[in-house]
Amino acid sequence: MNQFMYLKSESNLRHATESDFEEIKNLFRKHKAIFPHVRMDRMLRKIKNKQVIFDNGVLIAYVVYKRKGYMGEHTITKGECVLNQIISISGKGSSVLQRFFNYVKTNVYLSVRKDNVHAMTFYEKNGMINIGNIEWSNGLKGVIYKKGIDDVQT
Repeated sequence: MNQFMYLKSESNLRHATESDFEEIKNLFRKHKAIFPHVRMDRMLRKIKNKQVIFDNGVLIAYVVYKRKGYMGEHTITKGECVLNQIISISGKGSSVLQRFFNYVKTNVYLSVRKDNVHAMTFYEKNGMINIGNIEWSNGLKGVIYKKGIDDVQT
């Protein structure tokens, strides 16, 4: 089953290509304090698998689940989307994120560190709802957000 069957066939979002990889690496280097866990070999694989949007100075790395999974105590079902990272250097983060919600056409989940108030404010401003807490194996505490498919404007 193709993971992209859940996505709208038409999209005005630009997926990253391998030629964007150096610029993407530099973005993550600049934001190392926020994304210390991101491995560039995995990011390159996500780029090759068309799981990275790189549009108007905004990067969104995501995955559409191929089978049921979990985020904390919350179940992510097959076909739902998890947003792994988002970086905006252009001030167009909200615009691209809203287009992304319409593009994936399914529930979108993400987790964010509890101390990243700037990001939590951004997610809430974009209609995401705090649905619970998470604690990672390293002891860091976080918050889980969800944007429901019924909450997406078409």
